[in-house]
Amino acid sequence: MEASGALQLLVLEDANEPQFVLHGNVCCEREANDAVNSLEYLETRERRTNLEVRARNGRLVGSFKLRGRDYEFDFQPDGAYQERIDLRSLAGVYTRTIYPRPGSPLTLTLTIGSDGSLTGSHSNGCVFSGSVAIPNPARNMVSVDLELSDCGGFQSSSRWNGRYGGLGILLRNAVSPTDPSRREDIFYHSVVGPTWLGPLDVGR
Repeated sequence: MEASGALQLLVLEDANEPQFVLHGNVCCEREANDAVNSLEYLETRERRTNLEVRARNGRLVGSFKLRGRDYEFDFQPDGAYQERIDLRSLAGVYTRTIYPRPGSPLTLTLTIGSDGSLTGSHSNGCVFSGSVAIPNPARNMVSVDLELSDCGGFQSSSRWNGRYGGLGILLRNAVSPTDPSRREDIFYHSVVGPTWLGPLDVGR
């Protein structure tokens, strides 16, 4: 959640149900009761739900109902959010290869410039172009604005093409999710547009 009220709430484990994201804006009071949108992973049909959220004793607590189920959450701030960040420290070439079973390896590579430019490509044919910005250098939060194009080949859908926006965080010297013996800087982010691409992590 960014200071402007932009919010993404990711539900990554829910029995056998697909992952999904809630996204919207709940600016700017300590308590909010607002309608937000939800998208399941790689789906294009959005749903509306009501999100109750409030700041309490430094934590973010709330509830919502979706897919016939009631959800409650109680989040405490991540220590990484307290770290300073600027475009110079974020700049670099990030990549990640995963090995789905069954299927061929999938690779995402993103390049972030010190001017905030963002370019990249995925082995499924999708091309990324856009920019990143730092809303507050005293807080480790990155806003992401990008255009996804050229999707529609093998392992992708043309329905994914379009404009995306979201949030990210730089996890410095973190354990690599693909090799626990190695540490790396990870740009962890989530963007929403014609679909939700899921939680994306790329390392340098």
